[in-house]
Amino acid sequence: MLCFLPSILDARTLLRSVQTAGGGRFFSGLWFLLMLWGTSDRLMGQVLERAGAVGGPWEPVAEAVFEPIVEGPNQFRVRFAAPELSAQQQTYYRVLAPWPTQIHSLLVLPHDQVELLIEVAFDPSAGALQAYGEIEVLPELICAGGAVYFVAPHVLHTVDPESTCTPHSTLEYAWEIQRDDRRLAGGEGPVAGLLETLPGRHTVRFEIRSADTGACTPLPLVLTRSVDLTGIEIQSASLADNEIWIELQPADAHGTLHVYLDDLLVDSFPTPGGPILTGFGQVTRLPRGREFHTIRVEWEIEQGVCRAQFDYRFKVLGTYRHTQYNIPDLSDPTCDAGTVTQVFITDDECRFEQDDLPEPFRAQTAMNGRGRTEEHGVIANEFYCFEDGTPPQEALPEYTFRRQQEAEGACGPVDVDTVAVREDHPDLQCGDEIYIYGVGVKRVTDYCPGCLIQQCDNFTWDPRCTGIVDLGNFPTFKLYSD
Repeated sequence: MLCFLPSILDARTLLRSVQTAGGGRFFSGLWFLLMLWGTSDRLMGQVLERAGAVGGPWEPVAEAVFEPIVEGPNQFRVRFAAPELSAQQQTYYRVLAPWPTQIHSLLVLPHDQVELLIEVAFDPSAGALQAYGEIEVLPELICAGGAVYFVAPHVLHTVDPESTCTPHSTLEYAWEIQRDDRRLAGGEGPVAGLLETLPGRHTVRFEIRSADTGACTPLPLVLTRSVDLTGIEIQSASLADNEIWIELQPADAHGTLHVYLDDLLVDSFPTPGGPILTGFGQVTRLPRGREFHTIRVEWEIEQGVCRAQFDYRFKVLGTYRHTQYNIPDLSDPTCDAGTVTQVFITDDECRFEQDDLPEPFRAQTAMNGRGRTEEHGVIANEFYCFEDGTPPQEALPEYTFRRQQEAEGACGPVDVDTVAVREDHPDLQCGDEIYIYGVGVKRVTDYCPGCLIQQCDNFTWDPRCTGIVDLGNFPTFKLYSD
């Protein structure tokens, strides 16, 4: 239950004057059957205090926010939280200020918030603070990302020539910057600034007041200015998906978006703000041999052009032949057929053991570098023991194989997402990633001695010794992780 004085509000209210100071009345304005909490905001010099009885003792209220009303220069609001409206405890409140002040009205807001409307009994003989010019914005930004500074105009204390008051020469400045009604920074002095801006409406509020106090103290002067900053951010990119995700702000802006790979324009279209999906253009027509490093976007809006860039490196290798290789399995019918050929199987100590293998399996294993047998497991072409061992005279390189533990390539595991290339390839080495247009992304983990430069041998788990065909000819790109 809230009670106030009938002369201020209506017949259902009760108001009690609790203090007289500075020639004017200060009112608790409020007699609550509850306990309220908050902190004082001393930006304007006012303090909201509370007490459990009219005589005190008084203490500041936490989080009490004083907000000048620009449309009513003699008025300001005080907002604070009242989370215990049902506590049924009497609490008295008063406002202390450098000027005669009275509580004009009270409003209970949702979420246990309370708002007071305070009116200042202003003495005209004290004069006023007057601004000459407007708040200046440096630089005149339209795009978010850089620093921005707000410079307050020149302000003087002017008084009527017939007034007995003397103009005050020392002024104090306090400022606050908000973005979309959320406080970002605050400080003192005639210059307010942010080192890094984000998209949205940035509003600066300067409060200028005299450093002197007394009967001739003018009311604070409140000046505001807002700047709408446009934001453009490249959030992610994928050549394999031909996708570039861009966020444009604000959503109600409209302009033309240009997309570049380095200095090459690949897309251009009109678009409003919001999340935008575009791509790399016609990737199959990108110039062969060209290496790109950066995605750049420009958004032309009415106020100007905002830009952003995103590091994304890849190289257009051109159209490559994509063959396939496998680990033939002796248990497959296409491998366990035909004539039997004498071979040698080696171990880690370079002992040569004679064996016989079907010729289709032997030939496919020698060509692909590996094969799988039930007796020996995975076998691979033998090179080491011909130099560091003592091979029999009958042992020949393409007819001699070493036992292996795993199906390993020359520089990593093999799988359906790996390829083999020439060891002396000018662009691709072990560990590199490639994008095969229409196929997907794969990694180099093996060498292919018989491949051409513009050829990649793609691994498959198909166990056959015959019938392994090419995937086809596809535009191929080298992807970089840096």
